[in-house]
Amino acid sequence: MHEIAIPVEFKHMVRQVDYDTFVRVRSLDELVPCALIGVDHRQAAAVRPFLRSLLAMSLSDEEMADFWSSTPSGIYFTEGERVRTFLSALLRRLEEEPYLTGLVDIPEFVISIYCNGLVGGFPCRGQQAYLEDRDFLDKLTGREYQNDERPVPDPSQDTYVLDDQQYDAYLDFRKRRRERDQTKH
Repeated sequence: MHEIAIPVEFKHMVRQVDYDTFVRVRSLDELVPCALIGVDHRQAAAVRPFLRSLLAMSLSDEEMADFWSSTPSGIYFTEGERVRTFLSALLRRLEEEPYLTGLVDIPEFVISIYCNGLVGGFPCRGQQAYLEDRDFLDKLTGREYQNDERPVPDPSQDTYVLDDQQYDAYLDFRKRRRERDQTKH
């Protein structure tokens, strides 16, 4: 296999995909938001052609798995098809707004979740999604706040410590909201 030049922006994305995150998600699609935390449209523009080119190559499953092992990711895929699935999902997301032009004025807020000593940042696109997540997490953890009492975002309070059951409930909540939002469009 040839040496593949990996853009630094891509390395940054996959560095955010670590084992601690991987064991907590239910599908490879759920890893994509983890890789995109803090990525803007300029970084996405640098990665899109790389991913298109990489996915268009006729790499065997073994070569694709070898490629992945050369990245700084904290997880290792033994199956090249899983690498292709993840990279395809990543490319699809990078070909959507706000990563395409950066012109969409939808702010992204990040809520930090601690569970079993692991930390994860969960992005919320737009203030409504952020407030829905925050309300859900406040109720889930027994916090008694009203949204109008706190700033948006509220860095002093946007961190939640969850047990396994609460974490699973939060993932289910986000999945239901995503499905609801997709049926609106």
